[in-house]
Amino acid sequence: MNLDDLLDELPNNNLHAIDELCVNYIELLKFNELEYLDKIEFYTIITRYIDIHGLKIYNLDLDFKGTDDDAADILKSIHNIRRSVTRLRAEEAAERAKNSIDNKFGLIKNYTLEDNDIETIQNTINELREIINESDQLDNKQKGQLLKQLEKMQSTLHKVVLDFNPFWGFWADAGFALRQFDQNGAPFLDRVERIMKIVFNVQAQQEVLPSSFEFPKLTSSDADSDE
Repeated sequence: MNLDDLLDELPNNNLHAIDELCVNYIELLKFNELEYLDKIEFYTIITRYIDIHGLKIYNLDLDFKGTDDDAADILKSIHNIRRSVTRLRAEEAAERAKNSIDNKFGLIKNYTLEDNDIETIQNTINELREIINESDQLDNKQKGQLLKQLEKMQSTLHKVVLDFNPFWGFWADAGFALRQFDQNGAPFLDRVERIMKIVFNVQAQQEVLPSSFEFPKLTSSDADSDE
């Protein structure tokens, strides 16, 4: 079993990736290709992937006892994860349908992104995810909230974006998170502003905002003033 190859071949959509990991586990189990430690390792990779990407899938921790019961508990949890993935994909589909009908009747605006902007935002989201996960200055609650917002931003990132609100929501919370970085917040701030400048410029251009509208700089002191 080569887990590195498996991870390299996962689809970009995180929900599809988790489901594919679960299906692969079940298939390998069916053909008796997993030893006890393989099962533990495979399950840990699945749960870590979920944590890193801030997906709303809970109750993943298992108390391994070193017995055959562990395999049964893992399989039960794998099936629960797949049900959660189905629920989250249904929520995404419902949101897309809602946005489509709202767009058809002119209730929301469309924003068009250039391919290079999409690539820049995608790469920067991945860099932010790494910074957040590796930070020892953010608590687990803050990390979880920021990661969930990054996941929502990523799910709305298409050639035509119907709603930039997830991006501005992340920008607001980033101000509070920035205070936790003390003097080490430059890499975090740089990447937040890299994304939001693209968003701001696209909105300013397509909504024909007055030239007096300037990109709102994000600093930790701004966040303090909101309290």
